[in-house]
Amino acid sequence: MMNDFEVRDELLKAARHLMLEKGYAATSVNEICQRVGVTKGAFFHYFPSKEALGRAVLHYHWEPMKEMLETTAPFLQIRDPLQRLRAHCRFIASQFDNPETPKSCLFGNFAQELSTTNPALCTLCDKVFLWWTDILKSDLDEAVKLYPPQIPVDTTLVAEHFVVVYEGMMILAKAQQNPDVIHRHIEQFIQYLNLLFGKKESDHGKSRKSYQD
Repeated sequence: MMNDFEVRDELLKAARHLMLEKGYAATSVNEICQRVGVTKGAFFHYFPSKEALGRAVLHYHWEPMKEMLETTAPFLQIRDPLQRLRAHCRFIASQFDNPETPKSCLFGNFAQELSTTNPALCTLCDKVFLWWTDILKSDLDEAVKLYPPQIPVDTTLVAEHFVVVYEGMMILAKAQQNPDVIHRHIEQFIQYLNLLFGKKESDHGKSRKSYQD
């Protein structure tokens, strides 16, 4: 028999899987309960409403990503900020090399689906996008100091542009049923960085696995 922590975790896991696959609205509490093997009463013991579940699922999905990008990702060890940005981009693409990894973003899906029907959940998605933008902007600011571009650069817009590329490539990969779309558009963004800073990558490895250049 599962303890309280395990039941809650299984409910979140099932909800995340179904919401990535079907969306928030199309995922019912009954379906989640059936998948985990608990009653609806048990579900409401952990989550007072479906919206509360939605908030919890977003945090459940976000926390491992937050931990990874802030503390454990290998590119964090790279000193040069431009090399670190390139490696950051390729590291993100590498997360989708596993065929079992959904070629989808829960935050993007929620933002698209719930922008008019559930602004509270949509706002949580925006907080995640802002958090990621800030991480990228920090490295971009360092790169601008080290490699001053010939034209003015709005590092916030460039950081946001990566988030736009990330969300767009997820949609395109699903539409084309082709995960290679992800690597193609990551490489295109890296080419944009190279042009922006006037720095070729010839002295640094371009392999998908060379995250520490």
